[in-house]
Amino acid sequence: MQSFRNSLFRQCAGLLICLSGASNAFSQTAGMPTIGSAFAGNAQAFIAFTGPAASGGSAITSYTASCSPGAGLGVLTGSSATSPVPVAGLANGTPYDCAVTANNRSGASAASAIVSVTPIASAPLTLIGVKSRKTHSSAGVFDLVIDNTAPIGGPISVEPRIIGAGHKIVFQFNATVTSVGMVSVTDETAVTVAATTTQTGNEVAVLIATLADNKSVTVTVPTVNGQTLSNPSASLGFLVGDANNTRSVSASDISQVKSRSGQTTNAANFQFDINTTGAINSSDISAVKARSGTVLGVGIGGPMPNTILFVAQVPTMNDFASRASTFGNHRASMDAAIRGGDLMIRYPDGTMRSLTREAGFGMDGMQGANAIAVREPTVHWSGTKAVFSMVVGAPTARYQVATYYWQMYEVTGLGKGQTASVTKVPNQPAIYNNVSPLYGTDDRILFTSDRPRNGQAHLYPQLDEYESTATVSGIWSLNPSTADLRLLNHAPSGAFSPSIDSFGRVIFTRWDHLQRDQQADADNAMPAAPPNASFNFADESVSAAALNVRTEAFPETRADSFNAAFGPVNGYTSNFFTPWQMNEDGTDEETLNHVGRHELQVNEYLPPSFAADPALKYATNSALNIANKKSVRIDGGLFHLREDAANPGTYLGIAAREFGSFTSDQIVKLTGAPSLTAESMVLSNVTAPPINTGGPSSPTGRYRNPLPLLSGSLIASHTPATSPTPSLITEFLLKPLTLDNASQLYLPGASMTGGIVKSVSWWSPDELLTFNGPLWEIEAVEVVARNRPMRPAVALEAPESAVFTEEQVNEATFRTWLRNNDLALIVTRNQTSRDRADLQQPFNLQVPGPGGAKSVAPGNGKVYDISHFQIYQADQIRGYSGKPGRRLIAQPLHDAAGKNPANPGGPAGSVKIAADGSTAAYVPARRALAWQTTDAAGNPVVRERVWITAQAGEVRVCASCHGANTKDQAGQNTPTNKPEALRELLRAWKLLP
Repeated sequence: MQSFRNSLFRQCAGLLICLSGASNAFSQTAGMPTIGSAFAGNAQAFIAFTGPAASGGSAITSYTASCSPGAGLGVLTGSSATSPVPVAGLANGTPYDCAVTANNRSGASAASAIVSVTPIASAPLTLIGVKSRKTHSSAGVFDLVIDNTAPIGGPISVEPRIIGAGHKIVFQFNATVTSVGMVSVTDETAVTVAATTTQTGNEVAVLIATLADNKSVTVTVPTVNGQTLSNPSASLGFLVGDANNTRSVSASDISQVKSRSGQTTNAANFQFDINTTGAINSSDISAVKARSGTVLGVGIGGPMPNTILFVAQVPTMNDFASRASTFGNHRASMDAAIRGGDLMIRYPDGTMRSLTREAGFGMDGMQGANAIAVREPTVHWSGTKAVFSMVVGAPTARYQVATYYWQMYEVTGLGKGQTASVTKVPNQPAIYNNVSPLYGTDDRILFTSDRPRNGQAHLYPQLDEYESTATVSGIWSLNPSTADLRLLNHAPSGAFSPSIDSFGRVIFTRWDHLQRDQQADADNAMPAAPPNASFNFADESVSAAALNVRTEAFPETRADSFNAAFGPVNGYTSNFFTPWQMNEDGTDEETLNHVGRHELQVNEYLPPSFAADPALKYATNSALNIANKKSVRIDGGLFHLREDAANPGTYLGIAAREFGSFTSDQIVKLTGAPSLTAESMVLSNVTAPPINTGGPSSPTGRYRNPLPLLSGSLIASHTPATSPTPSLITEFLLKPLTLDNASQLYLPGASMTGGIVKSVSWWSPDELLTFNGPLWEIEAVEVVARNRPMRPAVALEAPESAVFTEEQVNEATFRTWLRNNDLALIVTRNQTSRDRADLQQPFNLQVPGPGGAKSVAPGNGKVYDISHFQIYQADQIRGYSGKPGRRLIAQPLHDAAGKNPANPGGPAGSVKIAADGSTAAYVPARRALAWQTTDAAGNPVVRERVWITAQAGEVRVCASCHGANTKDQAGQNTPTNKPEALRELLRAWKLLP
């Protein structure tokens, strides 16, 4: 057989095209089909395939399958307009290799790959395909292939042709059908649809006599020839005019039908013959136009097509570190998350269930031991289950105080008519708050948690950098079966709402608040009676001494200061909720496509570091060719990011302020496909923006948790309240959003639920509190099957790879050594090269000495020498008397002590900047890091403005400092030099014991 595989049908015989030379013989042939499975039958085989994207400029008229038992032993063929292609006359028990070609008026395409099959007289009965069949007058019968793997609530195939007197669904098998059991047809609301059944040859035809447009059905053929089938069902939608199978009728459908007007119906265009007359004409165009804007199962406006899972939450009107706040929202105390809500599911017909109540959790009225609150469900890739967080329990008597934790649970039985079951995720951190769970592509569970970075209880809770309030420590990954727990990123002020996009990236919001401690500043102003009682511990250990100091070294002070080398230094504060990305293993953490304040806060005030340097600017630079023209307010950011399923690489979110908003405001969208640089990303309005830049009111109300659906529709939680005043935001109701053609902005529709009203009471614990009214409806997700994305490929770039090769260091061996020592390696090719958008820190930089790297912008700006690269690690050493937990403080790198090359004369925790501008340094894994370049005397020149985490074994490369998105400040491209600092480090590594 191997010789036949190698020759790939080199002989030509009869009607068989010489497959190996087809693409050369006909320049306009179609593309090559993609081979699928081969199904064995009695003296026959059925060859499945997927048609090519390229037709070669003329319509594909048929497909030919060619099967041979070996080179020179003859070829048998079969033809079909659709998959699979039957090939008869084969010898039972003989293995055949088969390939498929696509035929158009120019001939046959190149052959597909080979698939093997052995016919057998007693081949088990197998379903080989499902098709939707229509007769188009005298033009003939044409079959539409149905994907029978998609559930009815998922991305099902759509029949766009008019139903007329009936509709035939054909199940094809690999053998003659002799008997058929009871066949059932049900629509998306589980209502039975009348149908009749016939059988001919290897086909079972199910005729649906009457069915309204814009419906979905599941057809089930459970037994054939007395045999119970393993895959007996197929679901499909009926939406007249949806010729491009997107489950909605749009301008694209109209355009495609118009482009074929005047054609006679054939195998290549039959789906555009909407009215099945045998010709594509104005009546078909009119039929599509009449349904423009219709979404399968929805109509124009109205309820959504798929099942929606969402959270019902008793309104928690405190907006500081509570359930719906921008930060500190992970707490499970009664004041932070009032009990009485449920995990709800809504079906396309508007019916709803409480899944948690069905499973035995939750209660009405007075809240007690079985009381719950739930949050943030995420549906599994299969669409059959979901993971969410739930806190169980409430005080049962006045003054009763207990500690509660959000824990992760999994729910099954999402389908209508099924029974809900809720089970706790095993092996999760038991005495910590675990929230925002989602399924990884490998079925690990990713989540945020307030578990300390290293699990040491005395460091609990981690306190944020702004209000010294408890926060989550980062995003974690858990294998529930093995208890393998990993910290993916260490977030000093918190990470929120992670998801995985279609490119395999973990997308989340992170609070970038790298600044000195304002509570300590207040204490320094009143040293005799410090209001916050802040102090430093000697180190992170449980026995560390409490020192009578509150010193910090990084970044600049919050108030203006003076440096002897550079003069006045402007105070630095930061408070921005930024979109971030990383891989599922925690590597390559960075802001989304390296976007930052310079691209998202256009023309916003951002003071330069050195006030005496006239080249530095007091605002972000809108004069550059930055595509984005919309600014995000400086005391807020982007929240609840979700990729638009219908437009991969576009993300919807909420642009909200830090306080008084319950993370609600305007819906915006951000372009962020991996192919885009930060300069080419665009932020734009989805709903109406605030009336002025201060954002006191939103003209169409406030929105939360935008959910772009697979169909292209949009829903969100909405409140008519316009002002950012918590006491006025008494409701969030799920509503569909519709596009206003005049403004091209989305407006809220009617409530999808009618409101879920509850009356509950609870102990505070001192007072008996009550609520009676509509619950918040938030954090909706679509119950639909989704494709698991591929993880991004991670490979060392060419300059660094070349250094490893030249120094004869095996990269895999080196990475293993890093992992064994719990280290990562960070490399920068040229520290003098900086992105041209950042004019707030020195940008004319040079390495002093002969041949030193130099990047200087045109003009006469001050040039700064940089000699050292100083690294800081986030140590949890700031304490406050009488307050549990600790805040992170930047400390000179010490966890990699003894590993990095010595740097005599450099500041603590630093490495030398090589003559070519490069640096290389070992850093601790799974700990937040920041850094700065300094002059020879250790004076800071350029500082990192965010924290970065690396993983054990990671080799992290930055081409530039604040990587050049398009050009650096000197108009140069991204550096491609082979970093000499890496070379020196590898040479030193080979000498380590």
